[in-house]
Amino acid sequence: MSFLSILFPHTQELYDESRSGTLPFMADLNLDSVIDEIILGREEYNLRPIFNRWPLEKEVILYRQQIMSEIENETINTGLLGFSNEMKAMRTMLKNAVTCRYEYHRERLFLDSVYAYCQAVLNLEEKLSSIQLSSDGLKNFSSFISAYVSSEPFQSQLKVAEELIQEMRKVRYDLEIDGLLVKVLPYRPQTDYDTEIRSFYSKFIEGQNKDYRESFPVSMQMNDVEALILKGIATLYPELFNKLSVFHKQYQNFRDDRISGFDREIQFYLAYGDYCRKISNCGSPFCIPEIVNGQEDISVSETFDIALAAQLAKEDKKPVLNDLAFSGNERIIIVSGPNQGGKTTFARSFGQLHYLAALGVAVPGSSACLLLCDMVYTHFEKAEDIQLQQSKLESDLNRMHTIVTNATQKSVVILNEIFSSTTLLDSKFLSEKLIEHLQNIGSYCIWVTFIDELSALSCSAFNMSAGIDSENSSAKRTYKITRQCPDGKAYALSLAEKYQLTFNQLINRIAP
Repeated sequence: MSFLSILFPHTQELYDESRSGTLPFMADLNLDSVIDEIILGREEYNLRPIFNRWPLEKEVILYRQQIMSEIENETINTGLLGFSNEMKAMRTMLKNAVTCRYEYHRERLFLDSVYAYCQAVLNLEEKLSSIQLSSDGLKNFSSFISAYVSSEPFQSQLKVAEELIQEMRKVRYDLEIDGLLVKVLPYRPQTDYDTEIRSFYSKFIEGQNKDYRESFPVSMQMNDVEALILKGIATLYPELFNKLSVFHKQYQNFRDDRISGFDREIQFYLAYGDYCRKISNCGSPFCIPEIVNGQEDISVSETFDIALAAQLAKEDKKPVLNDLAFSGNERIIIVSGPNQGGKTTFARSFGQLHYLAALGVAVPGSSACLLLCDMVYTHFEKAEDIQLQQSKLESDLNRMHTIVTNATQKSVVILNEIFSSTTLLDSKFLSEKLIEHLQNIGSYCIWVTFIDELSALSCSAFNMSAGIDSENSSAKRTYKITRQCPDGKAYALSLAEKYQLTFNQLINRIAP
């Protein structure tokens, strides 16, 4: 019975709200829209603070990774989804009971809510106990729920609810209706003519006949006439309805906080799993990453921008997959190449990888070895804000000062086309100073820039370039980002060919 949380292995972590604020990099990495889509339809569980609780300790990450992997088991997933749906139906009944105007109706809905809760717990316990679990989190919860359903309070609650429902099902009464007058009378056994009529006319039924019956909407609320009828029934069965009232008062706290907490927290895994499944069904892979402290090489194979992949999946498409690897003392990737070639998307995906990895969930890619980072710092293009009364360059410098002041060797830094508001000469000068700072700090950095020679300024930097189709004269982007030393010529030639501006094309065009 030591289970506390399916998200955290230790008690104290459950109540630390100081680390659940909005993360500054979410918008730049398009992660805000990702989280919005993940939690869509699950608003009642208040999942956003869980996604904002970041970064996590390695022990917590590994705890979640085990659970995330195990929930991919179809039997476990189905059982958890069934439990969630049953608990949701229970809460709907309970809400109707709370808002109900009539006492007896309210008490009966409460009884049904308690019974539905007990059945949901029993069904989940049966499902989990029939499976050989491997994750610490689910094993601990399975042990807890087995002990819980065997406990005297739960068994007593279930027994009383079952007996009361059985007694309710035996209630019989007659209604005598004369115009606007309705009387509730004790039940008098009568012949069931419905059965006799069905039996007599069954020989005339040929094949499938049209069903002329009308269906009426079912409402959980009563009108005044129904309430008066129920009140009349209560006078016929005073002892039974007194039991119902006692039950309503006695079992107000029928839910265990750990069961309710599990119901909420497991949605974190189920919601993220559903989101990833929509993407992976279109051919984009996910994996559980290895988490390292920085001494080991950082790498990922066949990765992609998860926000872009989610959009493409709606059209049954998938993004271009890319590889990335830092080895030895390498810390800075200078990404260059043609505009609209996927450079920013590539850089953004690196930040997404480390956010998701530090949440303890699967990440985009077929395999990954990622840093246990303490923060992701981003510097993306922003419109000049006249309210700040400072130039764009000054704003860029202030933002960069904040980054280099706070970043550590366990930080991830994503820079996208910084210093674009100044001259090329000034931009090079500032970039040289910045790359020196980043090298000294030792942060892992992806820097998208048009100054492709920056990698020559640092022994910890190397180049990657966005590709174009060399066989296509229209300079078509491949969106593949590969490790290479760009010379700035290949794309210029392709662009010139596209607009018929090469030397030979110009000669041919102006020839008489």
